[in-house]
Amino acid sequence: MKKCIVIWNKSAESKLQREYQKIKQESVQGAEKVKNEILTETRRLSDNPERYPPDKYKRDNPGNYRAFEKHAYQTTYRHTEKEVRILRIRHVKQEPNKNILNGLELAALWLVVPLLLIQAVRYLS
Repeated sequence: MKKCIVIWNKSAESKLQREYQKIKQESVQGAEKVKNEILTETRRLSDNPERYPPDKYKRDNPGNYRAFEKHAYQTTYRHTEKEVRILRIRHVKQEPNKNILNGLELAALWLVVPLLLIQAVRYLS
């Protein structure tokens, strides 16, 4: 397998920087360690993008969305033959996809909302 290039999404890059600044308030040395070790792990992905297991939080994962944890931070990435794209950094205590409705919840809303509207119209009539 030939080497892939590693590309960071802007949101993942800025999240790592925000977390670095947060940790730095308590410990400059600790912040450097966390940041450097996450960066080292992401660089190593260029040699072997399948080093880590598939992301267990990704629905319908075809197997190329993967994740690893380092210092209580999960790094999620997607790999293809040519690139590894760093998608997200999150603290492991943070709920995954906390602001996103899954497909079933969204489908249920599409069914329930019209029924509620019909009942409201009947009630007001």
